[in-house]
Amino acid sequence: MSPLRSTLQRFDLSNSALLRLFYRFTLTDGTNISADYAITTFSLGVLQNDDVRAGPPYLETGGMAMGTYTKIFLQFEDKFWFDTQFALYADRERGRYPWQGLDIQGFLPGSGIVFATVTRDFSERIDAMTDAEVQAEILEVLQTMFPRWFSDPLYRDSFSNWPSGFVSPHHANVRANVGQRLWFSDEGRAESTSVSFIARTSQAWKLAQESQMHPYGCVRKPALHERHALRYLSAEGLSGFAVLGHPRVCAK
Repeated sequence: MSPLRSTLQRFDLSNSALLRLFYRFTLTDGTNISADYAITTFSLGVLQNDDVRAGPPYLETGGMAMGTYTKIFLQFEDKFWFDTQFALYADRERGRYPWQGLDIQGFLPGSGIVFATVTRDFSERIDAMTDAEVQAEILEVLQTMFPRWFSDPLYRDSFSNWPSGFVSPHHANVRANVGQRLWFSDEGRAESTSVSFIARTSQAWKLAQESQMHPYGCVRKPALHERHALRYLSAEGLSGFAVLGHPRVCAK
């Protein structure tokens, strides 16, 4: 049988004059086909969206639904993104976007491919856009995730680096409060149980959580903090550094 080169528009179960049941198929080009047996390979989405019309009980799906899932692939000459498999960008609009990188060991190293995944309503919105519109939107998100850190007045660079010879006691002095009234909670002064995690945004977040309680405690219960007045950090023998005060000391 030669290919029909047409799309099915409708199918029904018919009854002939000889009381023989058979299927009648109507194609979009007007062709009618009859058959005693049939196999349907339509997805739930096709049947539930009336792309193919048929009477009951053929459209009964028992409450099953078709999901919407879209992957958007981008390929670059040079890799500039994360070295992990997954990355999430926290946007005010939910679903914009979770990322996966393929340019890592175990997948496609050297491919320069990164992609985003969208589902449900967000996927339907993307599907209604042109390729140019999708590309413009997704590149806008990437540019927000990987901006020009040095020229951004909120950052002015991308990494807080420890100079040669800089050790933990030096770091303790640098992060000490000033005059018992000013506390630091930037990433450069954040401490960690592991040197590998110092100067990371996650550690700055933890330090900020801790630091916010110091001035609050001084305002609300200064007496509790004054008892720590003699607990200074020790940095003997480190020329050029002076201990300014313990983080928990309150000004009198």
